[in-house]
Amino acid sequence: MKHINKIISVNLLLFILLYGTLLSFAVTPTSWSGKVIEVLDGDIIKVLHENHEETIILAEVDCPKVDQPFGSIAKNFTSYLSLGKIITVKPVGTDGNSHIVAHIILPDRHDLNEDLVEAGLAWVLPSTSTKNALLDKEAQARSDKLGIWSETNPIPPWEWNINIRQAENERLLSNIQETSPLSKDEINTSISQNLKYESDEKDSFVIYRGFVVNFNCLKKGPNFTIHRLTAEQISTDHGEKAKRRSSFFIDDHHLKSCSATNNDYKKSGYDRGHMVPAGDFYWNQLLKNETFVLTNISPQSPNLNRGIWVFLENTIRDRVTKTRHTFYIITGVIYSETKSDVMGLSKVEVPDSFYKIIFDSDNNEMYGFLINNDLDSYDRSLKSYQVSIDYIEKLANEDFFDNLPDMLENSIESSTIYLN
Repeated sequence: MKHINKIISVNLLLFILLYGTLLSFAVTPTSWSGKVIEVLDGDIIKVLHENHEETIILAEVDCPKVDQPFGSIAKNFTSYLSLGKIITVKPVGTDGNSHIVAHIILPDRHDLNEDLVEAGLAWVLPSTSTKNALLDKEAQARSDKLGIWSETNPIPPWEWNINIRQAENERLLSNIQETSPLSKDEINTSISQNLKYESDEKDSFVIYRGFVVNFNCLKKGPNFTIHRLTAEQISTDHGEKAKRRSSFFIDDHHLKSCSATNNDYKKSGYDRGHMVPAGDFYWNQLLKNETFVLTNISPQSPNLNRGIWVFLENTIRDRVTKTRHTFYIITGVIYSETKSDVMGLSKVEVPDSFYKIIFDSDNNEMYGFLINNDLDSYDRSLKSYQVSIDYIEKLANEDFFDNLPDMLENSIESSTIYLN
């Protein structure tokens, strides 16, 4: 009997030792409590624990950045639920900066990480296990179109950051002189030249030296541009031909957060189409370079950009050279009323069609052109694309050249005069 008891005792001891060893491998970092003293982002908080500040990254989730849609809402959501409160931190590890990565348990015993996902204010990280309950909450929020999922194409923060870095690289590569702020004299000169016949508030335009832009931040592209074209600008007698710039650049001082990037156009199937053409500045290198700013660019199909659009621009320049008249040119886009294509991480909206309105101020004549972006081909005739200015204004919901006398404006905008 003593021998049997001895065997049982030995086996029991071995079991305890083995079980204890297995437990030691299963141990996770110990949970602890602390007070939330700052919310840095929807998924980053600072917690005071034993008189020491700890930066906590919420595990398995990623909230939109503050400059993204719903970024501020996510931050406010986390602040409302946790700021100033005693929470429980359940660490799962650390990140590359030695910050604690954890689940946060709120005073009401809710998991903050889960609450954010459930409210549609956080993505579940791609590395998260497919069996994780967070994915079910994300799927439900997506189905209910809550928060970030109410957007047509929500961009996760890890892609947003890449886009910001690309935009910054493009900015650094751009020519400093081209993106430097205009002087007061340059602004006033541009306004007096290019907005002579418009009564719109000057603040509704981005002012450049050679043209002005009415820009659409939602669409990430110009609504329309206005510039003056004279025979002097395209004359070969005023100096050596300016070189065509080889790259497009982001304006560092205007609408930087709204601008498309060069990367948006890569493999998109669309050209970077000039609204104000570079060819309208023959010898002035600075003004030619300025037309390559991305606020002057809109997605054009290659057939349009390299075909009839070039032909139209050349035809206008030929007419100015022959007549020596001053032309005022409005170039704009028409977006679909239903749903347009978007491209790139910036979600640049692709216009359905483009228009040009040309005002010959010496003859008091106007020419209007409307061309579909999906144009397949053309027969080198512009006649079939000409329309009245009234028709374009109705589509664009604009009233152009409203500083002209009403009788003159009504007369020339209602008729269609053919350019060639």
